[in-house]
Formats: sequence, structure tokens, C-alpha cells
Amino acid sequence: MASVRLPERAEAFKEDGNVHFKAGEFSKAFISYTAAISEAPTSAVLYSNRSATAAKMGKYSQAVSDAKKSVELDPKWHKAHGRLATAHELNNEGSYAVGHDILIF
Repeated sequence: MASVRLPERAEAFKEDGNVHFKAGEFSKAFISYTAAISEAPTSAVLYSNRSATAAKMGKYSQAVSDAKKSVELDPKWHKAHGRLATAHELNNEGSYAVGHDILIF
């Protein structure tokens, strides 16, 4: 499940990333989530957060890559699948969402 507790340093980097993301400081958020991933490389949530940040930065291939990793780490987490479908759509790969019965609202 995606709600696995993170190590303290990873959680601190994640929270820093969340603050930057909410402030629209996507480059800083990306750096923070990357640092968090280095502390907790098996966290689907961190890859999902970095995927959303990459998408906001227009780095759609990176968004797809991170979303795929999030799904790989937690295949039952629906949000990861939604993030992947959105990333594919933004990367002009909308057929992925249709082929996997995922609706984007």
C-alpha cells in the first residue's frame, strides 16, 4: 500500500517537496523529491510525486518514467495508475489510457 512510513530524512525531503510544489516552485520540488527517493528508493508515493512535478515542468518523458516506477513498486495503488495514464496523455501517448481502460477526468 502506498501509505508505508518513510525514513525520517525521506519524509523531511518529501515535505519540503510538497511545500515547493504547492508554491509552484517545481524545480525545487523536483530536487526535493529526488533527494527523498535517494533515501527511500522503494516508495511509490515519492515517484508519483516526482512524476506530477515533472509533468508540471513539461518533462513528460520523465513523468512517464516516474509514474511507471510508481506502478511497478505498488501495482495495486490506483493513484499510481492514474498518474501513469495522465503522464502518457501529456506525452501524446493517449492510446495508453484507452488501451488500459483508464479514464482521465
